[in-house]
Amino acid sequence: MSRFLKVFEAQQSFMSLLQNLENNNTPVDLVGVSQIHKAHIVASIFEKTDKSVVLLTADDSLAQRLTEEINDFLEGREKALCFTSREFVFNNIEGASREYELERISVLSELTTKKKHILVASVQSAMQFTLPKQELKNHTIEIKPGQEIAIDKIVKHLIGAGYVRRDN
Repeated sequence: MSRFLKVFEAQQSFMSLLQNLENNNTPVDLVGVSQIHKAHIVASIFEKTDKSVVLLTADDSLAQRLTEEINDFLEGREKALCFTSREFVFNNIEGASREYELERISVLSELTTKKKHILVASVQSAMQFTLPKQELKNHTIEIKPGQEIAIDKIVKHLIGAGYVRRDN
């Protein structure tokens, strides 16, 4: 990536973009650039500055693709996060997948850390209600490998977070 960064640093437009970001002249709109070049520019900005980056895309599929491309440019050093929109289920369905819900919670949890991040989200996902930061922290329990914890404590915590206990 550093070879590409050196090429970007020679470009007046890239340096102007960096200067605006450093001076908090945001938001910045990047238009007229193909998807892969946006990923490249964002990865370079992230590598060059100490700031987190938030990208809004037109839809979830673009957000997911852009996240993958940014992560390819970062070569595993950091990881861009993709915040997808929530799927609404208006019927009582026992078998509804909660995969996207769990991904959203995982991304929100990662954002509560003090590290800098790249967050890629669709406009729809950015507009949807999310859990307040403190409420997320209050309902989070960390269990490390090898740690012993009483099952009653976990059950109590899950019930407090809104889950319903059902015996088989």
